[in-house]
Amino acid sequence: MLAATCTISDLAAFLGGSWDVERRLVDHAGGATLRFDGTARWRPRAAAELAYDERGVLARADGRDEAWRELRYARLDGGRAEVRYADGRPFHELDLSRGRWRTLVACGRDVYAGLFVVVAPDQLVVRWRVRGPAKAYSSTTCYRRRAGAPSAAHGA
Repeated sequence: MLAATCTISDLAAFLGGSWDVERRLVDHAGGATLRFDGTARWRPRAAAELAYDERGVLARADGRDEAWRELRYARLDGGRAEVRYADGRPFHELDLSRGRWRTLVACGRDVYAGLFVVVAPDQLVVRWRVRGPAKAYSSTTCYRRRAGAPSAAHGA
């Protein structure tokens, strides 16, 4: 079990900047394991909002592809935000004020169970378990603040 080591009083300050990203994905239906390595950046987008963009390489047994993802962190308030897809549709709530957050998201008949844990002032781990008729996979992502990037975690 992952233990939270920091509370976050200012989510925008904690997330803001550049991070290294390592993600392991396991397809429970097909048995494949994939790995994503890249960078992520949270940057101011509008009042009380951050834009998230992620770029990297997704490696699987039969090759490698460039991969990316974009999200919005809206209505930032202390350690809280509404995470939205790039087009503004809602995805899930996030509250890292206690350093740990669980969320459950229904998407059609699929269910996404997420766990977010601040394991160090410059490290965030996110786990997703996805189940449903169309999907059966899990992912574990480790974000580490890039070398030289300032840390803004509060309440260590």
